[in-house]
Amino acid sequence: MVRSGESAVECEPAFSFFRKALGIMFCGKRFKPLFFDFGFPARHSIHSLFCPRFTAVFVSEHGVVDEVVEVKPFSFVTPRKPCRFLVEAPLNSFKPGVGGRISWAVVE
Repeated sequence: MVRSGESAVECEPAFSFFRKALGIMFCGKRFKPLFFDFGFPARHSIHSLFCPRFTAVFVSEHGVVDEVVEVKPFSFVTPRKPCRFLVEAPLNSFKPGVGGRISWAVVE
């Protein structure tokens, strides 16, 4: 579960190399959001090849939302600041505010 203020979404973790590389490709318009931990802050570029439109939430290593981007199919996005975490969510399903904090917990 990833939460920011009143907005929360249940995510699937994307921690393995394969899951990070695949992301939400080929998932269709209805997909379970993904939570990425890259392990270190950097300007991790993402792409939306074979993806529906989605919301990308770039988060600093301190859990602060640095940028929220609507990603269109067949495009590339690089965050303006280094980020450690990323949430890929269906459009309008997760709307944190820039500058807000996110928290996450593993739900079994």
